[in-house]
Amino acid sequence: NAGAAKRVLADDALFDLVVVDEAAQALEASCWIPLLKGTRAILAGDHKQLPPTVKCAGGSAETLSRTLFERLMDDARPGHGAKSCSVLLKTQYRMHGTICAWASTASYGGALEAAPSCAS
Repeated sequence: NAGAAKRVLADDALFDLVVVDEAAQALEASCWIPLLKGTRAILAGDHKQLPPTVKCAGGSAETLSRTLFERLMDDARPGHGAKSCSVLLKTQYRMHGTICAWASTASYGGALEAAPSCAS
């Protein structure tokens, strides 16, 4: 994310689309660097998995640990939040089916499923 601040890009560089991968683990401040260089954005990530790594104590740690991705998913205003702006990718390709079943029940309301190549 912070790579967008490098001088390789012109100060007035503007992109049609900015994609921030692993946005659920990225500090909000580092997301704004690339987002300000685009007219549209996609934040990809899973706010139900690992949070960002924050290495400071006190109130600052609590403030920094809340990501832009998480704030957008929790936005309760009408027409905003998870139901209006997110898509759950329901098939996963990394976990054994038994582990996937547990994760699906524990975090995704049973909506997650293992791909046939991982199911057994």
